[in-house]
Amino acid sequence: MELVECQKCGKEIDNQNYCPHCGTKNENLFCPSCNCQLEKDNIFCPKCGAKIKKEEDNDVESSKKDSQDESSKNESSKADDVVDQSDNVNEETISKEYKICPHCKTKISDEDSQYCIECGNSLNIDIQSFDGIKKTIRIKKLFVLSIISIVISVVLSLLFSYIFGFFTQTIDLYPFGFFISLFIVVSIFGSFKDLINGGLLGIITGLVLGFLCNIIVEISVGFQFSYNLFNGYAPIFFTIFGAIIGIISTKYFRKSIVNFIDVEN
Repeated sequence: MELVECQKCGKEIDNQNYCPHCGTKNENLFCPSCNCQLEKDNIFCPKCGAKIKKEEDNDVESSKKDSQDESSKNESSKADDVVDQSDNVNEETISKEYKICPHCKTKISDEDSQYCIECGNSLNIDIQSFDGIKKTIRIKKLFVLSIISIVISVVLSLLFSYIFGFFTQTIDLYPFGFFISLFIVVSIFGSFKDLINGGLLGIITGLVLGFLCNIIVEISVGFQFSYNLFNGYAPIFFTIFGAIIGIISTKYFRKSIVNFIDVEN
């Protein structure tokens, strides 16, 4: 795989989502003519030949190529050494060569990496500690996505309550409308790469929806009667349900949902 240069620390890295040395997001460049993906130092588009930027000093380019050739030779020599010693290496030794991201469980082969190349979080954080959990929470992104998920869940719940109240003569179906709307919204917007943020979004959305559920039903029926779901314990039920859906979404639904919307980006 061709190496690219990190825009912040300048170190050469594989074309991953985040730099393993400083945690900076790797922004991909695209050709303005054919939308082909480019490397940072491209002068001409490799697909259509369009000029991207002014030519730089040839000596700088040649020195970069020489350094890349030298690094590739070093990597190949290291690979040969690994092959020669492969007979004496067992599975336990191989597993120690990897770092496991405590946030998204990605395997990091570079032992010098300080940040995860997949989610960008620090690899040297104890996810079980309070400080580790606090540093894992993405406050700004979680705040924005929580507002979006709450608004959509309220709209869906209002729609389901109106439909159930219009077509049926019973109030027993109202809770199903809230559970369905909460499941849909949290499954989509709770599909983070780590369980903590996914679970928190489900908790926040479920808690707010639990407090608003009674008035949502009353609005849907035109305030014809007063409604009380789960004898006032609705916030507890919906908070627990939202947390469960957020964790399930992060763990199982993300691969499918990311094709339509990636909440990380």
